[in-house]
Amino acid sequence: MADEQRAVIELDHVQKAYGDFVAVHDANFSIGNGEFFAMLGPSGCGKTTTLKMIAGFEQPTAGRVLLDGVDVSSVPPYRRNVNTVFQQYALFPHMNVFDNVAFGPRSVKKMDEARIKKDVMEMLEVVRLDKFASRKPSQLSGGQQQRVALARALVNLPSALLLDEPLAALDLKLREAMQIELKRIQREVGISFVFVTHDQGEAITMSDRIAVMSEGVVEQIGTPTDIYRAPKSLFVAGFIGSANLLPAIVESSAAGVLHVRTTDGVGIRVPTSSTTFSIGQQVCVMLRPERLQPAQAVTEAGGGLEGTLTDLVYQGATARLLVRQGDGTELSALVDATTLPTWVQPGSKLSLVWAPDCPYVLAGWPDRAGATTTNVDHVEAAL
Repeated sequence: MADEQRAVIELDHVQKAYGDFVAVHDANFSIGNGEFFAMLGPSGCGKTTTLKMIAGFEQPTAGRVLLDGVDVSSVPPYRRNVNTVFQQYALFPHMNVFDNVAFGPRSVKKMDEARIKKDVMEMLEVVRLDKFASRKPSQLSGGQQQRVALARALVNLPSALLLDEPLAALDLKLREAMQIELKRIQREVGISFVFVTHDQGEAITMSDRIAVMSEGVVEQIGTPTDIYRAPKSLFVAGFIGSANLLPAIVESSAAGVLHVRTTDGVGIRVPTSSTTFSIGQQVCVMLRPERLQPAQAVTEAGGGLEGTLTDLVYQGATARLLVRQGDGTELSALVDATTLPTWVQPGSKLSLVWAPDCPYVLAGWPDRAGATTTNVDHVEAAL
């Protein structure tokens, strides 16, 4: 894709308030040409409001929205070179697939029918529906209807396509298939996609970069790998994937290693390049479940925590181990089910061990001691 570094969309310190309620606080980021950009967060975090300000359905209370370098903050939606695909595809039921996709080009008075037919059929080829051009929407599956909506939105080649949870109405298998299709379509047309979702797996699977939002604030922007491996806040650590979050106190720091002690009295060595942590500071140690392995004893090579295996849950190729420490803290480990030792049985005493580079440290303590979050079980497979 040419000119990938050019910003197609820029949010310049954008804020949106409804009376005393601030839905979006100081959103300040840009989206590049040809980028698949996700806005991810729980319901009510401000992601859809942000998308609506980009589309023009809402105007910012403060700040600016720029499209291709032009301030469009007060420009109505129909005059912005972006198109939006919603959860409900809003296809015209009385029109066939071809006429649905041709609706936009036909509204441009100067386009002749031969050019319209060429553009529409090319776009139907991209979404793999060229053989369905004469069918009505009612004759299509949910995934096919969605691809018609995508073709209709893309046929005029907008600067960006905005997608507001377009996969939410699909069943799991179809949703997973459409994640791959969406990424393929985006790559082929080379247009910036801005994708709103509350599903961490969707964002990680498809996106070049993700903006994680919470309570109207953009907590972190980065690649899926960076956000998963190096979250910048406890919210991001807990929301993206699965994480064991252990409150601890910094005891010492030397040679790029923090020595911390958990509230259960266990010392942990944490590799870090940060110099911002001080002795006595409250921190949180993050241990990703897939980095933990069961062992009969803790070795010096890395680190580990002892406990009792309370549950062993088989999940096909993997198994989830739930291990309770002496203070009641529960740790989660995700391991290869085919190599699980026979001595790993519920009720047995064991250790969960890790490599030296496994622990990651964040400032602050989770809301409750020993919080374990398990939002998404298999996102690590996408990284």
